[in-house]
Formats: sequence, C-alpha cells, structure tokens
Amino acid sequence: MQVISRTHVGLVRENNEDALLVREPYLFAVADGMGGYAAGEIASRSTIKAFEAATHSLRHEQEEQNIRKVMLEAFDKANTHVFKMAVSNESYSGMGTTMTALYLPGDGHGYCCHVGDSRLYLFRDDKLEQLTHDHTLVADLKEQGKITDEEAFVHPQRNILLQALGVEETVKADFFSFRLQEGDR
Repeated sequence: MQVISRTHVGLVRENNEDALLVREPYLFAVADGMGGYAAGEIASRSTIKAFEAATHSLRHEQEEQNIRKVMLEAFDKANTHVFKMAVSNESYSGMGTTMTALYLPGDGHGYCCHVGDSRLYLFRDDKLEQLTHDHTLVADLKEQGKITDEEAFVHPQRNILLQALGVEETVKADFFSFRLQEGDR
C-alpha cells in the first residue's frame, strides 16, 4: 500500500487548522479545527494526539465489535480532552474540530469512525463515493429534501456544523465498516 498525505491552508484562512495521523500501514486520521473559532489548530492537533494515545491496543483487535469499541472510546477520550482544555482556558473557549479516522487491519475491511464534515471517500472502478455523512445543517436539510445539491453548494449556512469534537461534554461518533477490493483508493 502506498500512502500520501498533505494538507493545505485553503482559500479563506491564514493558518492551517488540519492535523494528520499516519500510522502506516493501518491507522489514519484527519482532524480539521473549526475555522473562525478560537484555537482550531490546537483543537485538531490535541484531538489527533489524544486519539492516537487511546488506539494503541487497536492493532491487536480482530473482531469488529472490539474495533468499534476501541475507536469509539478513543473518540470519546479525544472529545473529553479537548472539551476540558476549552473550559479550563478562556482563550480556548469554543474551540472544536472534526475528525475522520480509518483503520485498515488487513482483513479485507476498512473501519471508519467520524464526527463533523471531514470526509472519507472510496474511489473504486472509476467512481468516487463519499462514505461518511456530514454532520452539518446543510446535509440534514438535503437529507430531509428541503434543499437540492445545487442549493446546498451555495447555501449561506453550508459551514454550520451540528457536531464536532470538543464542543460539548459528550459526542456521538459514527462508526461503520466496509469491504475492500483490490485497486480501491
């Protein structure tokens, strides 16, 4: 497997609030601090560090239920860590981050844990498919049939997150698995 990672500040912000975890060949995560809020870059980096520290046992797990438990607990620990930072330091008040993590144990499956709007895509047979569901106001409006894809793209509230790590005392992360095929990206 070949792994390439890169982040970019984007077109709007002056500082890069992305943080990456690349623990080859099996664990990957991206966190993106909430732009426009206090300390987004600190939230994303702290989340990645806390998540990594809580997933060391993951490499020894074989059963999906155990993988699920470790990944969800790691998201909870990362959330708690960032939330405590935010409430204990006024300059961090309101900080938060999204995070998407992918575990590839080599059993023909991918395991994903996700909060926010950082995305996991699967490129297979010349088709790109978004695997994660954005935790945003616009994604919910689309799902309810209240706006179209075209309207979502230009919606004035398209960046409003409904869920992020570190913002609330608890968080409900999504977890799912999927089968891998040779040639998947």
